[in-house]
Amino acid sequence: MGPVFDFPSSVLASGVWGNPTWDPMQGVQRGLEGIVAPLVNSDHEVSQHDYRAITSTLMFQNAFGIRNALSALRVDLPRY
Repeated sequence: MGPVFDFPSSVLASGVWGNPTWDPMQGVQRGLEGIVAPLVNSDHEVSQHDYRAITSTLMFQNAFGIRNALSALRVDLPRY
């Protein structure tokens, strides 16, 4: 098998449904929360956790170059 299929599915969260398909849907939910929270609450700063939740929904976010670029952008965000 090539690098495309060289990944363990056991690291995917199974969530409520007991199916790894649910994990991306939860990621989208967390990403939307990360976008909406600063808009609704003026005291909420976008943190590294929010940024990771938002970028985890992007296509190719695990590609080597894209992952490095996204990581470089989140360096100055607060950690909480």
